[in-house]
Amino acid sequence: MTDEDASRFPAGWLGRLRRGELARPRGRLSSGESRFRRELLALLPRMRGHALALTGAADRADDLLQDTCERVLLRWRQWNGSGSLVAWVLRIMHNLWYDRLRAEAVRATDPLPEDDPVLADPPGAEGHTELQQTLAAMVALLPEQRAALLLVSVEGLSYREAAGILGVPVGTVRSRVSRARAALVEALKPAVGRQS
Repeated sequence: MTDEDASRFPAGWLGRLRRGELARPRGRLSSGESRFRRELLALLPRMRGHALALTGAADRADDLLQDTCERVLLRWRQWNGSGSLVAWVLRIMHNLWYDRLRAEAVRATDPLPEDDPVLADPPGAEGHTELQQTLAAMVALLPEQRAALLLVSVEGLSYREAAGILGVPVGTVRSRVSRARAALVEALKPAVGRQS
């Protein structure tokens, strides 16, 4: 994360994280906690991209990112340092995301609106760009398929690592990734046909 990125949030939770105030309002940070926070800060752009791909909306991604960071900072001592910090943080993010999906299902929240700014055309643009079409196709995937595809294809984790994060067998991850890829190919076929 660059200083320019962080300067947009000087008074908010990200600014407090950079100053070492979040989840530890008083006292000095230990050297271990300071090192952990630096590593977490370095992961923030990757985490935000992952949250955006999971949720499909910038505001929801920011909320998920903030909740993930707060949870990670509150439980930083639980990370034993022997595994991948990225995998540990993404597992927390996915757990929070699944909790939200379940809560929304109980409340019968409407799905992502079609006029969401992430999916909308930029002013003056004619039609969707390839990126917007891909994002729209990703958002249309089943949440379980989207999560598995993001972990394996975007984050570059192994099927075994993704299975650990999602808490499912490796075969289930392989199946979800395969179905997600097939659904994306099918959803993007008309876009490919128009360009030829």
